[in-house]
Amino acid sequence: IGETVAVVHAELAEALGTAERDPAELAAAWSARLDAAARDAPVLVPYVDAVRAVYDAVAGLPEPILAHRVHGDLHLGQLLRTTHGWLILDFEGEPSAPLHERRRPDSPMRDVAGMLRSFDYAAFFQLLSSDPRAFADDRTATSPLLWHAKEWTARNRDAFCDGYAVRAGVDPRRHGPVLRAFELDKAVYEVVYETRSRPGWVPIPLSSIKRLTAGATSGSS
Repeated sequence: IGETVAVVHAELAEALGTAERDPAELAAAWSARLDAAARDAPVLVPYVDAVRAVYDAVAGLPEPILAHRVHGDLHLGQLLRTTHGWLILDFEGEPSAPLHERRRPDSPMRDVAGMLRSFDYAAFFQLLSSDPRAFADDRTATSPLLWHAKEWTARNRDAFCDGYAVRAGVDPRRHGPVLRAFELDKAVYEVVYETRSRPGWVPIPLSSIKRLTAGATSGSS
């Protein structure tokens, strides 16, 4: 899957050209969405400062961020496995975004982050189905399946990034704060979505926010 996404990114860049995005502009947009999300989902409030610290790290980058047309709403549900390999479907972008935003060049790390978030969901929604209190802070005993879910997720995240690096020539994990910021922006959106639609699933993106902001401080790398 990682190799397929990298090939599609290369073809989009070749066919439609490349551009640059201002890191400070991206960070400002993420921060605005974070503020709105925290108003809609108060459970985010304790994490706002740590999330914003990651965004601030991106805002302070000295170079612009390479951008080109991307999928924009990439996750496991947008993939089709065939006898010839993986196909990526549905290039309309994020359905809730205006058309001009969907067509605007963006960092390929947005798609990478979408896939990494999707691996979290694939593992943890099944865990919550069998053990609804798996993430509970007041749990007296660790869920026996939690370790396996985390290991499966980490293994598939690494495999995806390894495959992407083979075709792209650059490991997404080298994009450090940019990739982490895109993951956080997606996870913040997910918390709001789950709060409104599936409250029992809120722990999935919230646990990812805890992981991604562990030790985050303003100016962190």
